[in-house]
Amino acid sequence: DLIERVYKAQITEKESALKALEAQINPHFLYNSLSTLSWMARKIHADNIDNLSFLLSKFYRLVLSKGNSIIPVQDEIELLKAYVGIEQIRFDDLFHVVYDLDETAYGHRMAKILLQPIAENAINHGIAPKGSVGTMIVRLRQDETSLRFTIIDDGVGMDASTLESINRGDVLKCRESGYAIRNVRERIQAIYGDKGRVVLFSRPGIGCAVEITIPKSPEFLNF
Repeated sequence: DLIERVYKAQITEKESALKALEAQINPHFLYNSLSTLSWMARKIHADNIDNLSFLLSKFYRLVLSKGNSIIPVQDEIELLKAYVGIEQIRFDDLFHVVYDLDETAYGHRMAKILLQPIAENAINHGIAPKGSVGTMIVRLRQDETSLRFTIIDDGVGMDASTLESINRGDVLKCRESGYAIRNVRERIQAIYGDKGRVVLFSRPGIGCAVEITIPKSPEFLNF
């Protein structure tokens, strides 16, 4: 059972990484090119271009993680921050973000690219459609055995039937956010079994909260 879970975890992690990196052929080449672009932008004092290229290169470096599937919690948070920073530039500061993080949990290890798809949902399907400035909160808490991540947005929210469909694993044509939730759930199930979970809370016009709970990494996660 353990071998099968690790095998499935490797497959789902690779699928998630491929999705995050689709549209680029050689990630190392792209990362190096972005670093060069950042250097050139600094030379001509183009701070906005410098910032964007820096965030992009940082994001891709963390996604690649030297081929590692399991990374420190701190790296997962930095990956998320880089992505959110890019989106704030892209959306012209359409939303604010508040980080409420227990940094004493940073030394633990976890499967990578669990938080970015949830943040992408919050921005693109929650905050952006409401047409006014929004807020996203990213929270990290821990207890003796578990890590708990919560991403909250004050966007358009979902009605009960849509929420129920996404919780069932359905992917609605009218709401692509179901893909991300299902992908993250499948990866957590494959890696952590019944010790990991994803819980959604939402109300129309109020927003959405996604809570991810995973155990503090057991040794077998170091594949």
